[in-house]
Amino acid sequence: MPTNRTTIYRGIPASFGKFYGKALKIISSNHIILQTFIKEADIKVEVTKFLKALGRTKKELEAIISKKSMNQDIKDILVSQICMLDDPLLLDGVIKKIQENHENAALALFNTIDQISNKFTSLNDDYFSERAVDIRDIGRRIEDNLLGRKSDYNILPAIKEEVIIVAHELTPSQMIHIDKKMVKGIATEMGGKTGHMAILAKNYSIPTVVGLNKITSEIVDNEFILIDADQGFVIRNPVINQIKYYGSSSPIQAIQEEEVS
Repeated sequence: MPTNRTTIYRGIPASFGKFYGKALKIISSNHIILQTFIKEADIKVEVTKFLKALGRTKKELEAIISKKSMNQDIKDILVSQICMLDDPLLLDGVIKKIQENHENAALALFNTIDQISNKFTSLNDDYFSERAVDIRDIGRRIEDNLLGRKSDYNILPAIKEEVIIVAHELTPSQMIHIDKKMVKGIATEMGGKTGHMAILAKNYSIPTVVGLNKITSEIVDNEFILIDADQGFVIRNPVINQIKYYGSSSPIQAIQEEEVS
């Protein structure tokens, strides 16, 4: 809800820099999977659908990698995603669910990605938590190709004004497609300083803070916020003297502030 109260959200600095500007909330669309179970005669058809979607996804990634202007770090991230397409956890997991559980290709893919992602997240390890983001990202790419739909990240190159993106999480695919001139800051609830999203933010020199509790449920579109990715926080409704003197060597002194940890 809109409020005039100054609130500080503290997180983890992922890519240094500071900016004061409008918030743009990115809410990724939910998976809508028609849960149908197939007949024995349809198993081969559903496996073929999945393998074709896998092939289209691989070609998409290879096309992005082939661009001469592509940064090496970004290429490395996309190459790792291509490797995921051949991972038996994914490949065998989906085909097994189609063959043994008689799930259609979309449902089998969704359940397999969810299973792998939850397994990585449950390990309570930063590295595997970031890999969970990657597997969800590649799963969404395959799903889009399987269902023949456009991804929600297609809106990201069309941003018309300078903004600070506020999101639950941003995937590598979303990061690659953002308008680097218009996105002046990124604030997310999920992610770590060593994850692929953070690596891309550093390459693009976009101030980024991750691990910000409650930020997507409280900040609204078009309200002005201040991101300090040097110290690792976002200020909602900063007071005039915070904005006017921001960037000075002394710490910011907030007036009547509420802090969210």
